[in-house]
Amino acid sequence: MRLNETLAELASDHDVLGEWLYYIQIYGRPSATEPWGWKLEGHHAIINYFVLGDQVVMTPLFIGSEPVKAASGKYKGVEVLQQEQKSGLETLSTLSEAQRKQAILNFSKTGNNNLTEAFKDNVVIEYSGLRTNDLAAPARQRFRA
Repeated sequence: MRLNETLAELASDHDVLGEWLYYIQIYGRPSATEPWGWKLEGHHAIINYFVLGDQVVMTPLFIGSEPVKAASGKYKGVEVLQQEQKSGLETLSTLSEAQRKQAILNFSKTGNNNLTEAFKDNVVIEYSGLRTNDLAAPARQRFRA
């Protein structure tokens, strides 16, 4: 949220971007027996959560940041996701060449690579990438960590 404030400063747009432009919505009334849910929504964060008794469904989600480091402004010095990025790259470097080719789906981002978005409800996406079950035990443990 702080880095979304940095983005607002960089873009000079506090109408659409900013630290506190996140919203929570409650659907229905929280209940042990009746359906209800909640949604958290903001720039680079959307979580949909549905509850019915002891059943819970949470949609797939993306949580990211743009930028990942504040070089200036109110939150200069704040950074996020750096350890996760480092761990991911270290894990990737432990893979064999064949596994790396399977794990990396695109070597460059050259446009809109979205597979789901507005008006693509109920899309079925084929599995792709490298299965963690195909990794040797040390690599599988690193991935899980």
